[in-house]
Amino acid sequence: MWSFSDYAKAQHEAHFASDMTDEQLKAAWLLLFGSDPISFIAIGARNDDDDFRIAYEAFKRGLLHEENNINSYSRYYALKK
Repeated sequence: MWSFSDYAKAQHEAHFASDMTDEQLKAAWLLLFGSDPISFIAIGARNDDDDFRIAYEAFKRGLLHEENNINSYSRYYALKK
């Protein structure tokens, strides 16, 4: 099952997402991914490193709710309420 935990094992250079406030990250998440849960695979399929890094930073800061879906090989993520 693929998740952000797999991605976290790799080291990455600094990105503008790391300088964003929590509120900016939440707003960016809503603009990019909406309010419905989205799979890790769908986030990665966008082929946009900036989108992925924003999602990863939100996950790293604990802003996302992570859930399992037994019908998918990927975890699903949504903003915490």
